[in-house]
Amino acid sequence: MRTSIKDARINIKLASQDKITIEQAAVLGGFRSTTDYMMKVLLEDSQRRIEVSQQLIKNEQDAALFYEILNRPTQVNKKLSLSAAKYKRLFG
Repeated sequence: MRTSIKDARINIKLASQDKITIEQAAVLGGFRSTTDYMMKVLLEDSQRRIEVSQQLIKNEQDAALFYEILNRPTQVNKKLSLSAAKYKRLFG
């Protein structure tokens, strides 16, 4: 649980109907105040968006690494060369 001091403020201007909708949702959700409701919803959504963004970055980095590895020149060892030669002899 967060115990930080509340020392910042966000002010928003919105349409009256939007305010009514948010207030109704807060009441239906059992929140003590519209502020509590907005804090919960905004923080959860913000955290989810950050996590998704970080995961996408990781996925992009993994994809770049995978692509790089796939495009590295292959190193043919002696056993593979002999097998390829045998295959060509047998199957043309």
